[in-house]
Amino acid sequence: MHRPSEFQEESVQNSYKPQLSNSYRPDIDGLRALAIISIVVFHFNKTWLPGGFVGVDIFFVISGFLITKIIQNQMIDGRFSFASFYARRARRIFPATLFLVLFTLFVGIIFLLPSDIKKLCQAAIAASLSSTNIYYWKFLDTSYFAPSSELLPLLHLWSLGVEEQFYLIWPLTLVLLHRTGGKLLGIGTLILASISFVISAIALKNDSVFAFYMLPSRMGEFLAGGSLCTASILLENKKIPSWVYQITAISGLLLIVWSLCFLNEKTGFPGLISIVPTLGSMLLIISGNGSNLLTKLLSLKPIVAIGLLSFSLYLWHWPILAFYRYAYVELDLLGYFICLGLITIFSIFSYYFIETKFRYNQRGFILPAAGFSAALLILIIVPGCYFNSTGGFISQSAANKFILKARAINALKAPAYTYPYNCQDKPEKLKDVNCILGPTNVEPRILLWGDSHAAHYVGYLKILAEHYRVGIRNFTRSSCIPFFVNTRRYVNPALQASCENYHKVIQGIISQYDTIIVGASWLNYNKGDSIYKKDMEVFIDELSRTGKNVIIALDVPKFPKYDQSCELKSTKIPRLDCEKMGQIILKEDYEINKYIVQLASKYKNVSTFSLRQLICKKNTCSVYFGGNPIYFDTGHLSMAGSTSLGETSLKKHIIPDNIRSLFLV
Repeated sequence: MHRPSEFQEESVQNSYKPQLSNSYRPDIDGLRALAIISIVVFHFNKTWLPGGFVGVDIFFVISGFLITKIIQNQMIDGRFSFASFYARRARRIFPATLFLVLFTLFVGIIFLLPSDIKKLCQAAIAASLSSTNIYYWKFLDTSYFAPSSELLPLLHLWSLGVEEQFYLIWPLTLVLLHRTGGKLLGIGTLILASISFVISAIALKNDSVFAFYMLPSRMGEFLAGGSLCTASILLENKKIPSWVYQITAISGLLLIVWSLCFLNEKTGFPGLISIVPTLGSMLLIISGNGSNLLTKLLSLKPIVAIGLLSFSLYLWHWPILAFYRYAYVELDLLGYFICLGLITIFSIFSYYFIETKFRYNQRGFILPAAGFSAALLILIIVPGCYFNSTGGFISQSAANKFILKARAINALKAPAYTYPYNCQDKPEKLKDVNCILGPTNVEPRILLWGDSHAAHYVGYLKILAEHYRVGIRNFTRSSCIPFFVNTRRYVNPALQASCENYHKVIQGIISQYDTIIVGASWLNYNKGDSIYKKDMEVFIDELSRTGKNVIIALDVPKFPKYDQSCELKSTKIPRLDCEKMGQIILKEDYEINKYIVQLASKYKNVSTFSLRQLICKKNTCSVYFGGNPIYFDTGHLSMAGSTSLGETSLKKHIIPDNIRSLFLV
């Protein structure tokens, strides 16, 4: 597998003193190995290596160093040609990348949902035009760290877009700097790099997606690598003690290790903090000019072998992980092994049969890189444009069939707020008979209020209210904690004013009702401190002092791995067991629920109720009930699900006593 990486293809003997040696440096392939391993580990599981994404920054520094080195030496020799430079770049990147894009597009058309096929086709066309980064910034505004980004099979090609755009600008810039006699080359490169890092810092505050994806804020990493060429020339024939190189290498490694371990997706990145892994990469590269232990370790054949595979590994690892997560939400132990095996197989195939064939113009390979790439472009752009225009459908009849299936499935998942009898925060709703569950001929004596986690009980209570002919008025406000005090601590600033107005309305009408049922996403508001518990204690005490019969609806189980699209996906992905995937083990109730029960027990007129006994059997809770999904997202019951739980409670006589007593008056 020991093929020259990037630079050996330019290897020539030259005695010109200011010229940097063209000899192959295996330690750089070793550094590539460190970069790709960091990236792959991060993408497998972010908690294993929180800053693994900086592997891309390491690649950028390496690319900047090698490309500058190639162009600079060729200009010194007087043999630099834009045509030959871009031909080499094209052979290096396009065949393997376009083959990956075509394969991903083919798999996506088979297994993805139509809306996702359309996005994939758009991304494939963008990748063919070396503008994936622009597409994800401008048209999808997709954060690299957003959970939904893990399902975009071509997202990782953003970095190739940045690199290819750098190749369009940098050669001409280098030529202009070289014409100054080389005097401005080193300082000019550093100045441009500094400007880029400043742009990155400014962009991070104003448009973090732009800062992450776009060349102006990323160019500094390439240029930092490019600036090493001048430094390397100055050091080439100098007698520098080996301990200096040892310290330089160790310092560089420490900076990279710190970045890998202590940066994470919540860190503002790139910005000025990206200087840390950039500087670390620079120090490791420059230390390779002399003898040191780290350079020797990076030059070991097994590590170099991974570095040689790094481009193919980068291309293939992400779409394989994305497709697996698309189907199964999360990687389990078996998933890790399956994905690792597929990544290895496809990467080795791509390296030997595509990447090296075109890159080194091996004899006996008939199809030239240009023809192969052109054919792939056609095979990508034609279906890409077609499926983009049809919304991801192969035909109108297929669209009609899918739409009917989708309507039937989505009807089971409609959230409570989409129904007219689930009434949100509007004062006029207090007089609307459509907001009454059960009989509407008289004003109810029961009030349901709270946030959306109160609203999702509407279906359940409606069934009971209609059966027992007892009315319940519902008046809820999404994302608004029911606390009358300290509300701003728990509510989004944009919603604080409306939430406080809602509380004033509630406080003004509580006296009209005999029973108050209040529910909220108690778990989500919990900040894990004593203040929340104290506020909860004050809240329940205030409710008790009203003298009303108070019933607190506890939180239902959360299903963080629940994929709302699973049923639709199962129409295209065979053997997808949505019901099994929609299960969690919950050995005991949430701490906040237990705390609320404990507080309520102190008051005669305060009690709690929960649907946990219906959703969970022993320690296993399921998002499915009676074979159908009862949640519309990871934490909210759907209206159909809530209704189904009410029907079952009524049929099997498992209504909580405090709820039953409301209807037996």
